Amino acid sequence: MTEAEISMTPPLTPPPPPLWSQQQQQQQQQQQEMDDIMMDSDSLDYLDFFTTDNEPSHNNNNNNTHQGGVDSVENTAVWFNCQGVPSWGQDVTLGSYLSSGCLSSLLHHNTPSITPHPSPPPAILQLPPCTPDNIHFLIHHYFMAIRHGITELERGAQSTFTPSLTPAAAPHTTQYGQLREDVAIFFTHLAAYTHSLKGREESHFLKQVDECVLGLLRYLGPLHHLQGHVTTAASSQGNKCPSAAYHLFHLHLDVRWWSLALLHTLPDHHNNPSSSTLLLHEPPPPPPGGGGGGVGGDIRGTGHDSFGQCASLVVWDLLHLLAVPTVKAGSSEVEDLVRWPCGCCVELGVSLLHILDHRAKHHNNNTQSFWEEARNKLLVLLKLFNDSNQHTVSTNTTTNTSPKATALSSCPTTTSLAIQCPSEVLRSGSLTHIWWYFYNLARLYVYDVNGNTNTRQSEVKVEPKLLRTLVRLTVGNPKINTATTTTANTSTANNTRPSETQLRSSLRCCVLLCGVWGPGGVSWEWVGPLWEHFSRRFNDSFTPPGANMDAHTTTSRTIGGWVEEAQRLGRNVNAWEPHTTSWQFFVSLLAGVARGGGGGGGGMGSGWRQVRGRVYSRFHSRLMGELSSTGLHHAASLFLTLATVTDPLDVITKLCELLVLVPSRGSSGRMRVVWRSFLACALLLVGTGADLTNLTHKFTPLVSSVVSQYTAARDPSTRRELGQLLVVYAEGVQEVFEESQDLSLSQHTLLCGSLAGVLPQVGISELKAVLSMLYTALTKVLTLTKSPHSLLGDGSSVLQSVVGVVWSEFGGFLRTHSLTLTPPRTLGEVAACLTLCLSHLPPPSSISSLSTNTTNNTPQSPPAPPPRDAAQTLVTHFLTSEAVNTGCCLHYGSWLLEHLDANNLPWSGLEGQLVSSWLCALVTQGPQDQVQEMSLRLTALPGVASVLPGPVSCPFVLARSLIKGVGDKFSHLQNFNERMTYRERASQYFNGLDRAGTTLLKKTTTTPPPPHLSRVIDIIADVILNAHQLIYVKSNPKCALPSLMSGVFLAAAVYCTDKTLPPPLTSALAPALPKVVRGLGSLGLSRDAYLLRCVKEIFTHYLPRYPASITSLLSHTATTNTSTTTSHPILVCLEERENVAVEMVKELRTIFLEVVRDAFLTRRSTPNTHTQIALSLVNEGIERLWVGWVEECCSVLLLPLLEILLSLDDHNTKRCTTHLLKQLLCRAQQSASPPRETMVGAVTQLVARHLSWSSGQVFRVLRVTGVMYRTLVLDALPYITRAVTTTEEKRGTGLDNTLRQGYQSLLSTLGINNDVYQVG
Repeated sequence: MTEAEISMTPPLTPPPPPLWSQQQQQQQQQQQEMDDIMMDSDSLDYLDFFTTDNEPSHNNNNNNTHQGGVDSVENTAVWFNCQGVPSWGQDVTLGSYLSSGCLSSLLHHNTPSITPHPSPPPAILQLPPCTPDNIHFLIHHYFMAIRHGITELERGAQSTFTPSLTPAAAPHTTQYGQLREDVAIFFTHLAAYTHSLKGREESHFLKQVDECVLGLLRYLGPLHHLQGHVTTAASSQGNKCPSAAYHLFHLHLDVRWWSLALLHTLPDHHNNPSSSTLLLHEPPPPPPGGGGGGVGGDIRGTGHDSFGQCASLVVWDLLHLLAVPTVKAGSSEVEDLVRWPCGCCVELGVSLLHILDHRAKHHNNNTQSFWEEARNKLLVLLKLFNDSNQHTVSTNTTTNTSPKATALSSCPTTTSLAIQCPSEVLRSGSLTHIWWYFYNLARLYVYDVNGNTNTRQSEVKVEPKLLRTLVRLTVGNPKINTATTTTANTSTANNTRPSETQLRSSLRCCVLLCGVWGPGGVSWEWVGPLWEHFSRRFNDSFTPPGANMDAHTTTSRTIGGWVEEAQRLGRNVNAWEPHTTSWQFFVSLLAGVARGGGGGGGGMGSGWRQVRGRVYSRFHSRLMGELSSTGLHHAASLFLTLATVTDPLDVITKLCELLVLVPSRGSSGRMRVVWRSFLACALLLVGTGADLTNLTHKFTPLVSSVVSQYTAARDPSTRRELGQLLVVYAEGVQEVFEESQDLSLSQHTLLCGSLAGVLPQVGISELKAVLSMLYTALTKVLTLTKSPHSLLGDGSSVLQSVVGVVWSEFGGFLRTHSLTLTPPRTLGEVAACLTLCLSHLPPPSSISSLSTNTTNNTPQSPPAPPPRDAAQTLVTHFLTSEAVNTGCCLHYGSWLLEHLDANNLPWSGLEGQLVSSWLCALVTQGPQDQVQEMSLRLTALPGVASVLPGPVSCPFVLARSLIKGVGDKFSHLQNFNERMTYRERASQYFNGLDRAGTTLLKKTTTTPPPPHLSRVIDIIADVILNAHQLIYVKSNPKCALPSLMSGVFLAAAVYCTDKTLPPPLTSALAPALPKVVRGLGSLGLSRDAYLLRCVKEIFTHYLPRYPASITSLLSHTATTNTSTTTSHPILVCLEERENVAVEMVKELRTIFLEVVRDAFLTRRSTPNTHTQIALSLVNEGIERLWVGWVEECCSVLLLPLLEILLSLDDHNTKRCTTHLLKQLLCRAQQSASPPRETMVGAVTQLVARHLSWSSGQVFRVLRVTGVMYRTLVLDALPYITRAVTTTEEKRGTGLDNTLRQGYQSLLSTLGINNDVYQVG
């Protein structure tokens, strides 16, 4: 059976052309030495190799090997044990070639065997045991048996992949792993036997080993001849996997590893096969030095000894395995797919790396190192890629030109069995593919000979020359097709501009390579071409097509985020960040050069000098005028990143000089970037401890200019754009103060005073931003004042400068804007913070120090008051002014309560002002969230906490407890001075309560009325009831009681008896009036005419406003339980209750009866309904059997009742009066109180006043009275008789018949004979 019949691989390629001659090789080595001495700018890369098309040349090398080792071998096979996808940065799999020490033994002892050989040797591959004699004489049989095993694996892999085969037709899977193990055991013993021939003359056998190994590799063929399911057959099960494809693929890897090991151990004179046994046919590498001369041949340039050909084949196979996953992938997917299928490929690459580097270091035969070998392969791929693109351009521009096959792309027609490399997959790869081949090969250096990760980056090979070549090909090569292009901004071989996807992928690879190489891998040598490209693309967006919205958001929203981004780029950018753009990758690389990657050894080394010169010279006034907002952002990001890694003061100074060159009348987008850049510079300077004065001298004129434009602008869109600039300014300055550790860096110069003049005109968003800026600045001052040393020496003046700017420039606006309807919440907090800052600062040496204006273009403000006086001014305005918005007042008070030291208030009256403002807000606003918040903090005040019975959560309960507490505390004080002091302090609690109550009453006419109206009226009544001694001082006309009475309970609407009060107000006043009357009565009504008048007016005007039951009066039946009359507030005032003095109740009852007499019985204009209500209330007192009530009523009301009966026309009123008179007379007759003489005097007064004018009505009333109380009229009858006689004497005896008849009727009613009392 021939080799073609056994293998499933396609026919091998024809033999390559003749080798290079030794003479030509020496010439090229000399040329390389000359190129190293005289290297021009283009010799830094391999572009000349791609842009020339010379005839091939040949070379031949003889390699001398160094051998040594021990006579040892292992019985257990060492082979690749797959663990699936490789995990970079972790140690390789245990039991593999590296971790078992085979590679280390091979390099140090010239044999891969590490254990003694057991006896007897095993029998493998159905052949005799692997004894030295059997290996020596049957070596061809063993290799033929291996070929048969490979054929079995190929058939198994083919059958398991073909869907038409049934499972019964598939071979047994258990033999695949055994076959691989047998092959590994054979190679182990073969290596041991070969090593044991040291010093013996067995050249014929060693030559057979060389030929058999090459023949086996040739029989296996390259990995690109295997089917796709075989080259990707990785498994985390390791060698327990039953797949034939898995074992076939890993057998290829095993044979390659043992081939490298065996050929490495062979002496040099047995490692040079003839041209008829060549293994590999591949394109030529570049000549030494990277120039264009001497390029040619389609044979390897380092000789074609057996080991070199095997190593070259392994490199091509590794590259092919990297390329297989990306055959159908797009450019954006390459970076995620370029990887080896399993960790065994990585292990094979690491083994090849250390073997080649060992031979190059220890063998004096010009053997190439691993990286030289890999670099040559990558250059060949670059040449193929370049030629393919040039051919595409030529076919697009010339129609009659036939394709010209180059030496690299043509296929040989010879019948040689040499393997053709590279594969078609590699030939068709793009530049992006080559980038990632480069990276994956470079990171093999992270492993040492034992498979452990290597942390010493100094041992990693750095290849800037190839990297520069790739960079120039990516961003555009000026030497390629110069006849068809006039700009250096072309990219790839066909001079097309690189896409963002290509740039991003390439630069990501650069960043990853720098991570492998370490700091020494970043140099201007290859970053320079990137600068030449990006320095002409500032205005590009660098956004990949099809990206989501997150990818478009490359600008940080905050200044701090921008600075953090610059610091991140200055350190080390995360290469796998999903939204990192190519520009960010480039800036990070440039920062690496400036940081010291260029060999300077520090921020001010040669690398920074190179970057500084190139970058600074690129920017000028014309360029700054041409940059768009995106370009300005990119330029500023570049400078900010450089400032984080080099000299920040130098870089920021340069950036500020450039920003001033941007036209101030440009687009709002550009100006936003300029302002953000200035503020980002300020933030960086603060972080480094540098002064901001020079920066603010350049920046504040821009702010003043925009403020002037805003004031003059009338177009809404223009104002909106300018307002956005103000927001940027305010947010940036706020971040500067937030990041400041102290305020000694002239941070106050950022507070532009001219901004205060435009604040009344700006929108709410701009206003909130400015207030937040001021709040942050003041809170920073407040934080520093808590440190004792900050108030000493210069520290105090620094804090005063910040507070002085805020007070002098923005204090007036804070007070004015607090009077508006909807001030922002932050305004109250800013004012409170400013108050606290002013109160904590020590007095300045001069009053004008607080008003020093440190901003430009702002007129000098008048001298400001000392800090404490200014603080008191703010407190008085925000807490006591009626015009201040209530919400703003609450925010102000809540913030003060939260941050004040309750036990160490700045001044004594502050507590009263805080309580007063809270109580007024509770009256006007009710239990809102803001009031609740302030209520919780109010209890921390010592004066409030001392009178509360315990924790209180409801604001109204807190108010009532506070009112009762202060009243009780004052009443228990005995010392006069203590009483006066406490009254002066506690009376401040109720300042402004009258105005708040008046404001609330105005809202009662609205629909719906305030829901908390009744509770507020009740609280005000509690003030009069419990704290009457605090709010009323007879000698003080400005005390609170008169204003409370005139504003709430005796308001102007109450005096309009013809108009009804709003029902909610009437209902709310009903339970409060008794408290008010009792509170006034507690002060002593008889001693104060004002208090007496207030009580009388309450009785007079509120008595008819509440209904009373008059059914008992109309039906002449007594009732003792009437719910309506019981609830009348006047009756509640007159009832005797617990904790109410009896004398006060008696006094109030007397006053009430006097009011009934004067206002309802004797006044002619009183409506009958009002009179009926008054009579019903008097009757209710009689029915309730109040002590002394009948006597008082008889004394005060008997005569008015008799007189009102004379002229009453209303029937119901007359009936009510008659019934009340009957009740009085009956109760008086029963109780014999008051004395009858008093009542007789009332009757005689009635006769004396009215007999001469209305004798008929008088006698009618007397008859009714006589019926009710006969004895009373009989006692008064003598006086009545004398009055009748006197009247007749004046008029004439017998002339007045009405008088005579009335008198006689009275006598008849009394049952007296007319003869007893004769008139005349």
